[in-house]
Amino acid sequence: MGVRLLDGGWFDDDDLCPNRDVAIINDALAKKLWPGQSAVGKEICLNCYGANFRERRRVVGVVRSVRHAGLDDSNDPQVYETARAYE
Repeated sequence: MGVRLLDGGWFDDDDLCPNRDVAIINDALAKKLWPGQSAVGKEICLNCYGANFRERRRVVGVVRSVRHAGLDDSNDPQVYETARAYE
């Protein structure tokens, strides 16, 4: 797809195993949450309310932001998960 990896790595086979709650985020989200720092290894929480730890993801990579819906698309923060996350 031509998405450029900026930091960390891509998903690997181990990331498809149960209990591997990992994500790749875009640079817009990395800069928003951790300006001037590496996001790799840090945790993000998706739709977390209270102590819902099932929605926590460890960042394994940061990619350059892409416009998914065309040139007018904004540069919004994005989180990419493995398909296993939705099984």
